[in-house]
Amino acid sequence: FDQLEVNPDNEDLIGHLIEQSENPTVGILAHPGQVDVRITAKAPSVEIAEQLIAPIEQKVKQLLEGHIFGVDKQSMEDVVGALLMTENITVASYEDITGGLLADRLIKADPTRFIEGTVGGGIKSILRLLEKLPKSAECLPELKYPEVLVNDLANAVRINSGSDYGIALHGVPDKEEDVQNLAKGQTYMCVTDGETTNTRTYNISGRGTPDRARLSLNAIELLRSTLMG
Repeated sequence: FDQLEVNPDNEDLIGHLIEQSENPTVGILAHPGQVDVRITAKAPSVEIAEQLIAPIEQKVKQLLEGHIFGVDKQSMEDVVGALLMTENITVASYEDITGGLLADRLIKADPTRFIEGTVGGGIKSILRLLEKLPKSAECLPELKYPEVLVNDLANAVRINSGSDYGIALHGVPDKEEDVQNLAKGQTYMCVTDGETTNTRTYNISGRGTPDRARLSLNAIELLRSTLMG
C-alpha cells in the first residue's frame, strides 16, 4: 500500500473515493492534527499493485493539493528538516501551552538548525523574553491582545537567538475547561523572519496530551508552509 500524510482540514474531499473504492481501496486513519490516507491494492505482484495504486494516488493528490506533506513513512519533522537543510535556515521557538513539544519536534527535524527553544509559564517569562525588543516591556499594550503578542514573541526569539526565523505558540485556555481533548480557548501561532509574518489561530487550548500534540504539529506545519512560500 501507499500512504499519504495529510493535514486534516479537507479529508472530506476524498469521501467519494473512500466509498467507491474496491481495488485499490482508499481509507483514512486519524491522529491529532494529522490524517493518514492509505491506498491498498490486491495484486499478484508488487509491480502490478503499484500500477493499480498510481492513478488513485494521483487523484488524491489533486483533490487534497497542498494539504499533503509526506508520503509513506515521512513525518512532518522529516519534511521540515529537509526544508531547513535545503534553504540553510535556522529557527528558534517560544511556546507555553504545549510545554516543550514544539521544541522537541524542531529538534527531531534538525538539531543543528534549531538554535534554541523557550518554554514559558506566565507573564514573567514573556516580559523577560520581550526585553530586547525596541520597546518598553513594562508597558506593552500587546499583552492585552494575544494575536499581536504572539508576533512579538516570534520576533523576540528570532532576535535573541540570532536565528533566521522565529516561531511562537501562545495559548489562552478557558480557565473553566478541564478536558483532555479539544479544550476551549484560543491558541495563537506566528512564524516570522523579521520582515514577513505568517499567523494562525485555533479555537482550542488545552494541556491534555491530544491538544498539545495537535497544536505543536500545527505549529511546525505553519513553519513548513511558510518555508514553502
